[in-house]
Amino acid sequence: MRQLIEVAYKDVIREEYLTGGPRWIDSDRFDLIGKAPPNSSVDAERLMIQGVLARRFHLQVHSEDKAMPIYALVVSKKGQKLRPAVASGDPDGCRPHDMTNSPTDGVHYSCHNLTMTRLAEWLPRRAAGYVDLPVVDLTEITGSYDFQLDWSPRMPEGDPPDGVTVFGALEEQLGLKLDRRKHPMPTIVIDHVDRSPTEN
Repeated sequence: MRQLIEVAYKDVIREEYLTGGPRWIDSDRFDLIGKAPPNSSVDAERLMIQGVLARRFHLQVHSEDKAMPIYALVVSKKGQKLRPAVASGDPDGCRPHDMTNSPTDGVHYSCHNLTMTRLAEWLPRRAAGYVDLPVVDLTEITGSYDFQLDWSPRMPEGDPPDGVTVFGALEEQLGLKLDRRKHPMPTIVIDHVDRSPTEN
């Protein structure tokens, strides 16, 4: 049940962002079988799952802001080094790029038309070895940008990387910094959920 609720509510980006509820939500397992219309968005599919949980399990939740540990994406003391996107109307995204003449051996991405909010969302997915918390954009930088980002992967068993970490890469290459702190984040609180679903 916990996993179903986490899937249904996009604000549950880490286990500790879902609180409340009886103990059995961590042990009881269910099969949920449904069919979404073609080309349904992820948000639309989440709403469908929320509806099923509300109808079949009488799930009731509410959202509550709590101070949670995060990485704040901020501008470094030396200032940002970003260049505005050449074609701001094009689709945004980051793709692996050629390592030739790159300053580090390891991870290499070329990002196009990216906002700071999108960069904050992207970092925990692509740099999970370093970024183990949600990232919140607190740069106050508007607009979209083109840039390359190169860092060395984190070594196993805590050994230091051979080259620059993702933290160093952000500061040296983009003039940005990841600052660990607590910040109000939306969490989901379970008010009620039935253990046995109603019949279809």
